[in-house]
Amino acid sequence: MAAATATKASPSGGTPAARARAAAGRPKVTLADFVRFLLGIPSPNQRLEIKIAPLVGDDDDKTATKVVAAAFAGVKYLPARVLKRPFPAEGAPPTPLQFSLMAPLARQALAAEKGDVLVFGERIGDRLYVRFVSLLSVEEDAPDALSGGFPLAVPAEIDDDAARLIRLMALAVAAPAIPSKAAMTRDALPGAVESAIAGMETLRHSLKGKDRGLTLLNFASAAARAGYAHGSGPMLQQAIDAYRAAAEALAREKGSYEWATAQRLLGSELLALAERAGDRAALDAATAALQAATTALSKDTAPRDWGATQHRLGLAFLRRHGETSEVEPLKQSLTFFQAAMHVYTRAEHPQRWADIMNSIGQAGQLLGQILPNADIIERAIGACRQALEIRRRDTYPLFWATTQNTLGSALFALGRMTGSIVALAEAEEAFDGARQAYLERGMDKPALVAERNLTRVRQLMPASHAKNPNAPKSWYEIEDEEEWKRMKGDGDKEKPG
Repeated sequence: MAAATATKASPSGGTPAARARAAAGRPKVTLADFVRFLLGIPSPNQRLEIKIAPLVGDDDDKTATKVVAAAFAGVKYLPARVLKRPFPAEGAPPTPLQFSLMAPLARQALAAEKGDVLVFGERIGDRLYVRFVSLLSVEEDAPDALSGGFPLAVPAEIDDDAARLIRLMALAVAAPAIPSKAAMTRDALPGAVESAIAGMETLRHSLKGKDRGLTLLNFASAAARAGYAHGSGPMLQQAIDAYRAAAEALAREKGSYEWATAQRLLGSELLALAERAGDRAALDAATAALQAATTALSKDTAPRDWGATQHRLGLAFLRRHGETSEVEPLKQSLTFFQAAMHVYTRAEHPQRWADIMNSIGQAGQLLGQILPNADIIERAIGACRQALEIRRRDTYPLFWATTQNTLGSALFALGRMTGSIVALAEAEEAFDGARQAYLERGMDKPALVAERNLTRVRQLMPASHAKNPNAPKSWYEIEDEEEWKRMKGDGDKEKPG
């Protein structure tokens, strides 16, 4: 079968009609936009609207609140406005663990003010504890995920170093839906991290204990976000160093939610490093940090954090199998994945559930091959098919391609084990779909992996068919449409062209 080729649009934009349609979709440049351009002022779609709620514990003149607002003064792409009402309106500021219950209210308040980032917090003595919330919730299982419940601790008399950290966190937390805003945020992050490094070192030595740990947690999360956005290894290493320092600073409160969070995020970041660089030492350190986090996290009190840690541990042991080829890490990974699904259910967290099902598909097909056990492989296939009910090509094309590749591997393993031409034909279809999806998005490396997998399937099919002359024909051998439908087991699908 001839390989499909990827096509790219011409620089000219195609036909005159196509160019006209494209031009019609562009935003119209207004006189106001032109004036802003001349004055060097970003347009509303190229700046983040910062809303600052009066700090709890501030004086009648809102001195501390004004000091926080002054951190944004003169930064044109970060216009800030102080709100009339504090947040929360009543009661003491929430602990990080309590914040998950309050976060929806914070986002509601932010949406009402038409802002991108809500800045709030409290003053206690000579310290300000500043918190940041965006309109979108954090992804608990991401290596850079830090809840807005963890405040940035800075001196009440904010100097330039503290001001840079405040601006950095506003950028790091922001998740604007408007593409131009998102692009501006992404482009500004590395420079903001670099400018904040010196100040972070100063605060690191001036702050003590929990305050130091909280501020290091915030900086690490911002550095991780910038590192992932720009593929910066040095910035990701800065994040790892800061997470490790945060865990050390919080060690006196070992067993606390803050310490557990530092360990969880450190483990997630180290796992990402291990997957990127094949670093066995990083994998061992990641596993140790994640296991340490589980000693202080409870499914009852912090279900999402606990579930995220279980998922990451499953990925760590799956990676460990890849390093050792031992069967026990695979069994452990499946145990952790199953535990995570008690929190990330299909009904409440469909995307995360689909992520875990894909991971189960990966671990299951490997375990089935080693034992060997066709039933386990078939369960892995079922997990992949369930994941694809959420990871659809039209909505999540790259996730769809990833799961198609996992599905293809499981089907290939089943076909090789049982001699099933049907399984091999479906594996061929899955790999080809993944390859095409990757090529469409210019992702040559994963496309090459899918291509190699596709070649392995096609090399095996003739040999398998020779061993089983009475087995069903592969799809490219079938001329009769009805025979094709019977082979596939559903009359709704059409024969591939």
